[in-house]
Amino acid sequence: MIVNIRQLQYFYLAACCGSFSEAARAESVSVQAVSKAMLDLEEEVGAPLFVRGGRTVKLTPLGKS
Repeated sequence: MIVNIRQLQYFYLAACCGSFSEAARAESVSVQAVSKAMLDLEEEVGAPLFVRGGRTVKLTPLGKS
């Protein structure tokens, strides 16, 4: 599994903020960059880490562990 520090930073911010857009704003990157990094991270892990709902995200049980 290859995970980079950027993915971990975006994951942490999205989990804390409950939003990819807030995480993107905090890092001065696009929402698409955060979303793509999270999709790549989930692919590496092999399971969803977030439940996406409209403009918010919540951690799945795996994302919490």
